[in-house]
Amino acid sequence: MNKILYFLFLCFFIACSSNKKNQLDISGTWQKKRLAMNYTEPAENTGYEMYLVLEKKKRKYVGKMIYSESDYLPDPIDSLTYVANRLNFIKINEDKTTNRYQLIYKKECDCFEGEMFSSLGNVHQIQFHKIN
Repeated sequence: MNKILYFLFLCFFIACSSNKKNQLDISGTWQKKRLAMNYTEPAENTGYEMYLVLEKKKRKYVGKMIYSESDYLPDPIDSLTYVANRLNFIKINEDKTTNRYQLIYKKECDCFEGEMFSSLGNVHQIQFHKIN
């Protein structure tokens, strides 16, 4: 009986322990940079800057996309997940269309790099650099 209890305690301890110490804290403001569109075309200049603002609430990240132009309202973010240095989320545009982001943290540039799949069917290669 003692061996079974010891085994159950060990299983519980292993299951509850995590290595979150090694996981990056992504809270803060990240500036978006477009690298390319549809894998070949150079990225066009939009005339404004976009920022991803993330904060941690009750062990989960929440965020919004804000713009440097005051004419644009912040866009909410849905389905935000951050696991094993992979950041995935859906940005809901003002017209209720969505853009899907799939990003991986790159230690070399201290940034998130990946793809944004737009509601129009385009694929943008992008980076997010932390500014604070």
